[in-house]
Amino acid sequence: MDSLTMKQNEEKNDNASELCFDIIQHEYDHVFERGNKLDNKVNIALTFTGVLFVFIIDLFNIKNYFIFPLDEIHTLKLLVYFIIALSVLVLYGLAIYLLTSTLSPMKIQRFNSDILLRKNLQKKPINIVYNYVSIKYSSSINLNNIILDEQYKKYKKAINIEIIMLGLSVLLYIFKYNFL
Repeated sequence: MDSLTMKQNEEKNDNASELCFDIIQHEYDHVFERGNKLDNKVNIALTFTGVLFVFIIDLFNIKNYFIFPLDEIHTLKLLVYFIIALSVLVLYGLAIYLLTSTLSPMKIQRFNSDILLRKNLQKKPINIVYNYVSIKYSSSINLNNIILDEQYKKYKKAINIEIIMLGLSVLLYIFKYNFL
């Protein structure tokens, strides 16, 4: 091979390394955007959960329904109501726990650029540097996606719990105003 062909091959390798690096860096940035979006979703869910708290507290305002003497059927209705209301309260606590634990600091892996200088990569061919950085970015992406997937699972679980909690709360309101 002549020197011109070798030079063109090197340029092709550099371009492929740079292209791979650009794709991987874009994905790396996407992982951090995904984490920010999760934080926003959790904050919105926590706000909604706070509003629900007012309605849940009202569920326990049943002192006017204790009409003495209590007959067995009325006592049974109150007992069922109280058990379901207590379940709603437990679900509320669980949803709050899951949402706040989702907001707790995550051990996201960041690319440590100091390693480039420690390994003297500034003196290496550019395609080697691109490949090295791409590998480091890919490693961070994979670990961070695992962490974010776990956080998203907690978030989804909390939302499902809130849906159940909301459904039970509506049933309790219907029960409270129609059957107690």
